[in-house]
Amino acid sequence: MFDSAAVGLPMMLFTFLGIVVAVPTSVYAMVNRQHDVLRKLGMACALWFGIYLVFLLLASLTSRDRTLPTGERLTFCGFYLDCHVGARVSDVRSAKTVTTSSGTFTAAQTYQIVQVTYDSDAVNATLRLHRPPSVRAVWNDGAIRPDREVTAAVRQDVGEAARPVGDLAPSAGVIHATYVFDTAVPANSLKLAVRTGNRLHRLVELFLIGDADSILHGKAYLALG
Repeated sequence: MFDSAAVGLPMMLFTFLGIVVAVPTSVYAMVNRQHDVLRKLGMACALWFGIYLVFLLLASLTSRDRTLPTGERLTFCGFYLDCHVGARVSDVRSAKTVTTSSGTFTAAQTYQIVQVTYDSDAVNATLRLHRPPSVRAVWNDGAIRPDREVTAAVRQDVGEAARPVGDLAPSAGVIHATYVFDTAVPANSLKLAVRTGNRLHRLVELFLIGDADSILHGKAYLALG
């Protein structure tokens, strides 16, 4: 119902701009004892934040969880409010054993080996993944994180960086990252939950209207099969 890029970003940017104007104006009014100005400014801020909260809750409470088909791109907004960085599942395979230069690993259940591609659709700016995204495989009644040892061994063998961080060049830069999950749940019953950014980024997303990581909003996942 509410698109974070079309509705959430303009409203949040307008809110930031309003705060930049309101804070020094309030300080000036207090120093000069302009109580009428303070009262009107307070009423305007309360009205705006009330409207913002209504839109935020309306967007969240009318949303539903959604799972994007394999290969479809999930975008992230975060602190910079640009919504250019995205992730998609580029490959999925299952195996009982995985042989790497570090040794042979045998799954307790079955390895689901998932490659995720992170990219940017920005036209001019070079964006950056500053820290590894948080990734989990999720199903109806549970979730699991990647097996660190097997994931590290596979990444080394396929030439991927140990940590998926770095620059994403305009319209071309990509970072590939493989994740290995040991689970009895088949790939077609799994979905991937991916989150980027640090705590500050995620705090911004909590209050970004229409964002999948905002308060009470339905979550967005990537299908594995």
